[in-house]
Amino acid sequence: MFSATGTPHWVNENVAISRLGPDEWSLVGVVMDVTAQHEAEEERRKSQAQLRQILTRTDCMVWQARVTESSGEFAWEFEIPPSGLEKRIFGGDTSVVHKGVSGIKARSLYGNFLVAEQTEMDACGLGALRSGAPGYEQSSP
Repeated sequence: MFSATGTPHWVNENVAISRLGPDEWSLVGVVMDVTAQHEAEEERRKSQAQLRQILTRTDCMVWQARVTESSGEFAWEFEIPPSGLEKRIFGGDTSVVHKGVSGIKARSLYGNFLVAEQTEMDACGLGALRSGAPGYEQSSP
């Protein structure tokens, strides 16, 4: 929709209809300008596309996890967006460690892949969680 000045506007119209008789209706409508929301959504899509391009071309992997604890055991649920390093590590197929619909569920970020330092890496992450640390950093060959 364009305004009288030619400015584009995105609108959302919500209409309630009541039948008054066999050939008569009453309509009440509310039209809201949702241009700002539409523009924000478009910017979000562009930003996500740009991030996907950057990750695909870079030598890094970004991940996030939700961790739950039950009886002293920690369960990790990973989400790993596609990236250049993710493709090299998992061959572009994270289904090898993907165990659920909502994300990659595995004991570790690297799932069933053999990582010699896995025990030490797990200890670092779990130590940070148990101590309440705001984060951690680690390296492995």
